[in-house]
Amino acid sequence: MKYELQKVLRSYSGIAILVLAIFVNGILFYSQCTKKPDGFTLLHIKEKYNHLDSLSDELKDLDKQIEMSLLSGNLSSSNDLITDNIFTERKLDLEVVERVTQVLEYQEYLTEIKQQAMLWVNSAFIGPKDSFSLQSLRRSIEVYTALEGISPKITFSGGVEAISNWRTSDLFLLLFCLLPSLQLITQEHTAGYKLLLLPTANGRSGLYLRKFGSLVVIALAGWILLYGTNFFIAEKLLGFGDISAPVQSIYGFHTCPFVLTIGEFLVFFLIFKLVLLLSMASFTFFLCCISRDGMYALVYSALIAGVSLIMNLSSNLWLRSLNLIGISDFREILNGNFFLNFAGIPVWRVAFIVLFCVACIFVFCIGGMVAFFHIPSHPILRGTVRIGIVRHRHVNLLFHEAHKFLFMNHALLVLALFVIIQAATYLNYNIQSDSKEYYYRQYSELLSGPPSEEKYAFLQEEKEHFKELKEKINLYTSSFNLSSADAFLATKHLSEQLEKEQGFEQAMSQYESLQDEMSYVYQSGYTKLYGIHGQVEALWNLIKLFLALIITCSGFFAQEYEVGMSFLFRASCKTSTIMGRKLLIILFFLFPAILIAFLPQYMITYYSYGLPQMSATANSLYVFQCVPPNLKIIQIIVQTAITLTLIAVIACSLIVFLSCKTKNTILTLIISGAILLFPTLLTIMFLAL
Repeated sequence: MKYELQKVLRSYSGIAILVLAIFVNGILFYSQCTKKPDGFTLLHIKEKYNHLDSLSDELKDLDKQIEMSLLSGNLSSSNDLITDNIFTERKLDLEVVERVTQVLEYQEYLTEIKQQAMLWVNSAFIGPKDSFSLQSLRRSIEVYTALEGISPKITFSGGVEAISNWRTSDLFLLLFCLLPSLQLITQEHTAGYKLLLLPTANGRSGLYLRKFGSLVVIALAGWILLYGTNFFIAEKLLGFGDISAPVQSIYGFHTCPFVLTIGEFLVFFLIFKLVLLLSMASFTFFLCCISRDGMYALVYSALIAGVSLIMNLSSNLWLRSLNLIGISDFREILNGNFFLNFAGIPVWRVAFIVLFCVACIFVFCIGGMVAFFHIPSHPILRGTVRIGIVRHRHVNLLFHEAHKFLFMNHALLVLALFVIIQAATYLNYNIQSDSKEYYYRQYSELLSGPPSEEKYAFLQEEKEHFKELKEKINLYTSSFNLSSADAFLATKHLSEQLEKEQGFEQAMSQYESLQDEMSYVYQSGYTKLYGIHGQVEALWNLIKLFLALIITCSGFFAQEYEVGMSFLFRASCKTSTIMGRKLLIILFFLFPAILIAFLPQYMITYYSYGLPQMSATANSLYVFQCVPPNLKIIQIIVQTAITLTLIAVIACSLIVFLSCKTKNTILTLIISGAILLFPTLLTIMFLAL
């Protein structure tokens, strides 16, 4: 096993990626512990826990300060606050009160849950006596009865909250499983070493076990370093509180049906993650054993991840318990009395998931061993496609390289899948079509263009018209002695006319904000493209484009070094010519991929909203109000297209550079993915906050 470990450890690029994953995980976890989703952090809550005795008086003082500030119009903050202003401070105090109340009212919560369960048991709607619903309710009553002796303590366990909510470490842990598997299995398979190693005296089972053992050692190191970093940061920054207190003392864990202390919860958390680690390691090893090369292993992994995501979003508890994404959420599994319906018998969900993970370890280990033992009776040409003219020999160098790129590197298949994914994404595109948007568009068509006195007079007339409508409705409701139903019928025709008011107010507000040299532009389409949601959507399309380029281009240059063709190129003095042909082919592939990635977003927006007055100044729109006044909308669109094209060209150049320098398809896939995909995902997370 020592030699197999050295193969991984001597790959300095791979080790650098794993070290970087640990470092990035620590930074992201620290930012998670210190972020301010509601204007305050867990550190602020921790500080409030140190002064619980004065919290009630502080809330009364804050209420008086807020009342005085609103009356005086002065919203200045006090110096003795730990947050930005008194409103955030009050929200923080109420958060702490809610946490304390959850602990103090735990017994009342248990009593209420038991009473509800008993009412359902005694009702006539629950079904027959041997039904799953009735059995699970009876077992729930027994579980919550056993919890009556628990007395949660008022203690701040922010570190436990942060660790249990943080699931990004699971993704980094998957990297510790996938990277060694690719290096130990698919890399040797692609190079042809497997055919030499398996027939030897130390081959087959011994070789497989040594490789799998090396994978487990690397994965265990990742498990220790990743979760050790999380525990260290959480304990030093937030603390775990009283670890001898019941787990129900943690905020949000009052529904946990198990008799555990906080310390025991942390131990079981690590054990569960260890079992999950072994199941992921055996799973990735199995995928690499059944794959011809690393490309197939990554494609299989991506497909299974997509299926797992769909299953985890389902309302069916079985589907959510039989996928890798769902079983990694230890907090959701443990924090609830959930039973699975196994042929009418209630089965503990947490016990089933643990057994499922253990079964996956044995099944995938045995399945991987069977796949690893298999030696093909004849060599399989990588990526050979037997259709049409591709069976003939190519004497033209450009056509030969194009055939290798389109079929051996699966570029044609990737492009077709890219088209299908984009079509599926935008066929059911979310288009806002409520009455407000409808009337806003109508008013925008009338107000389109530069401001004028006629448009201003029209707006004033509409404003007076809506004012008269409101007066008439008030007259019906106040002057006549009508019931609510009669008043609704009497004012129905007026209320229908008043529906236009929201669209009118939006148009009026936009018109009044216009300044010199600005034009009124219907801006819904531009907001859809360039607002926050539009930027996030563009970044997701960029990720899809990066994936397509990484899958197709990573091995296009590296495979020549992997199979030894580079020596033939050098001997024939055709290296520069072949490289030029390869770059030309990638360039021809790049621009259709860019159009597939970004054109559907613009087309569906143009079809749904239109993009009027592109010659108007860009600062006429809210989304472009900070750009220079002489810049036109069309110039913004052109600059965006050029920027996206340059990003795609730079990304493609980076992948080609890595493919030539590393001379290894697997390393190119992983390094380019880390450089291109990870920062883009972080940007999406930042914009989504």
